Amino acid sequence: MATSIDRTVMSNEDCVVQRLRECGASSFEDLTRLPGLDWVTVFSVVDRLNRAGLVVLKRTGADYRVSLEKGT
Repeated sequence: MATSIDRTVMSNEDCVVQRLRECGASSFEDLTRLPGLDWVTVFSVVDRLNRAGLVVLKRTGADYRVSLEKGT
Protein backbone atom coordinates (compact mmCIF):
# COMPACT_ATOMS: atom_id res chain seq x y z
CA MET A 1 0.00 0.00 0.00
CA ALA A 2 1.28 3.47 -0.86
CA THR A 3 2.36 5.94 1.78
CA SER A 4 2.94 9.66 1.54
CA ILE A 5 6.63 8.94 0.94
CA ASP A 6 5.76 6.72 -2.05
CA ARG A 7 3.87 9.65 -3.65
CA THR A 8 7.10 11.04 -5.06
CA VAL A 9 7.65 7.98 -7.25
CA MET A 10 4.02 7.36 -8.23
CA SER A 11 2.56 8.90 -11.36
CA ASN A 12 -0.54 11.08 -11.08
CA GLU A 13 -2.55 8.29 -12.72
CA ASP A 14 -1.28 5.77 -10.17
CA CYS A 15 -2.19 8.11 -7.30
CA VAL A 16 -5.76 8.52 -8.57
CA VAL A 17 -6.21 4.78 -9.17
CA GLN A 18 -4.77 4.01 -5.72
CA ARG A 19 -7.23 6.47 -4.12
CA LEU A 20 -10.17 4.93 -5.99
CA ARG A 21 -9.10 1.43 -4.91
CA GLU A 22 -8.84 2.51 -1.27
CA CYS A 23 -11.88 4.78 -1.02
CA GLY A 24 -14.20 3.81 -3.87
CA ALA A 25 -16.08 6.30 -6.01
CA SER A 26 -14.83 9.84 -5.48
CA SER A 27 -15.72 13.30 -6.69
CA PHE A 28 -13.27 15.52 -8.56
CA GLU A 29 -13.15 17.61 -5.38
CA ASP A 30 -12.10 14.54 -3.37
CA LEU A 31 -9.34 13.78 -5.86
CA THR A 32 -7.97 17.34 -5.75
CA ARG A 33 -7.19 16.73 -2.08
CA LEU A 34 -4.44 14.32 -3.10
CA PRO A 35 -1.00 15.89 -2.56
CA GLY A 36 0.25 17.75 -5.62
CA LEU A 37 -2.93 17.38 -7.70
CA ASP A 38 -4.91 20.47 -8.64
CA TRP A 39 -8.27 20.50 -10.45
CA VAL A 40 -6.75 20.77 -13.95
CA THR A 41 -4.40 17.85 -13.30
CA VAL A 42 -7.20 15.71 -11.88
CA PHE A 43 -9.40 16.50 -14.88
CA SER A 44 -6.61 15.50 -17.29
CA VAL A 45 -5.81 12.30 -15.39
CA VAL A 46 -9.46 11.25 -15.17
CA ASP A 47 -9.93 12.02 -18.87
CA ARG A 48 -6.96 9.80 -19.81
CA LEU A 49 -8.09 6.99 -17.50
CA ASN A 50 -11.65 7.23 -18.85
CA ARG A 51 -10.48 7.06 -22.47
CA ALA A 52 -8.39 4.01 -21.59
CA GLY A 53 -11.47 2.35 -20.07
CA LEU A 54 -10.06 2.21 -16.56
CA VAL A 55 -12.55 4.52 -14.83
CA VAL A 56 -16.22 5.37 -15.17
CA LEU A 57 -17.82 8.79 -14.69
CA LYS A 58 -21.33 9.06 -13.29
CA ARG A 59 -23.22 12.28 -12.87
CA THR A 60 -24.82 12.81 -9.47
CA GLY A 61 -26.72 16.08 -9.47
CA ALA A 62 -24.29 18.86 -10.33
CA ASP A 63 -21.24 16.70 -9.56
CA TYR A 64 -19.52 13.75 -11.19
CA ARG A 65 -18.29 10.65 -9.37
CA VAL A 66 -15.27 8.76 -10.63
CA SER A 67 -14.99 5.04 -9.98
CA LEU A 68 -12.83 2.21 -11.22
CA GLU A 69 -14.19 0.14 -14.06
CA LYS A 70 -15.09 -3.35 -12.85
CA GLY A 71 -12.08 -5.62 -13.06
CA THR A 72 -9.57 -2.78 -12.69
